[in-house]
Amino acid sequence: MDINRNQINRSFFYGDLLFETIRIRQGMPMFLHLHAARLNRGAKLLQFNQEELREQEIQAAIQAYIQTHALDDARLRLTLYRGGEGTYRFTHAVPQLHIHSEPLQFEFSTCKTLGVYTDMKRMIHPISTIKTGQALTQVMAGIAAKQNGWDDCVVLNENGNVSCAIQSNIFLFKNGKLKTTDALQGGVCGIMQQVVSDCCDLPVEFGTITLNEMNDSEEIFLTNAIRKVSPVLAFNGRTLPSDFARFLYELIP
Repeated sequence: MDINRNQINRSFFYGDLLFETIRIRQGMPMFLHLHAARLNRGAKLLQFNQEELREQEIQAAIQAYIQTHALDDARLRLTLYRGGEGTYRFTHAVPQLHIHSEPLQFEFSTCKTLGVYTDMKRMIHPISTIKTGQALTQVMAGIAAKQNGWDDCVVLNENGNVSCAIQSNIFLFKNGKLKTTDALQGGVCGIMQQVVSDCCDLPVEFGTITLNEMNDSEEIFLTNAIRKVSPVLAFNGRTLPSDFARFLYELIP
């Protein structure tokens, strides 16, 4: 066990934070306007001090960080936390911003096996649609995936329907149509989920997805801001094609 003696802001003790993970491609933050919009929506939901939260300053800080660190292809994490003193009742709660990055080589990847995690469910609540420090369900799902030899797994909501994967949204492809989860299923409203919906010429239905629908789909693929589109090659003992997912991956910048 490593002991970290660096001071940690009190907000981190309670998961009182928002974050965005942004793909940097050749020095450019991809879909920054969508990340900024979700961050702003999350700040309103968590009742951050809106007078102290200026979107232009956040975007300027990101651009300055990219230039200072000469980022080319990288994963950038933007964390917004409340700041101030106190425990559950913070005083002088001025929003604080932390930016961290790591270099990455982005390439097409697949989910060889997708399992189903059932031990913990995601809560259906507006806060579940944003990225916060409350991610224990996803952590435990990740542990279950490793224990079972899955590349990823479906996480269910409190109604027993599909919510999301560990770090991704889930899409089904069948009969020339796409279906993904809506904001009432307990999953994060994904950046790449929105990009796929906006750029795809096919009809996209947002709604409830059951495990039976997943078993009956022609293709399943996962989306997130870093990997873009990842086809699922096997689910519930069934081998799946990946033609449409590969097409989408090449279509999205």
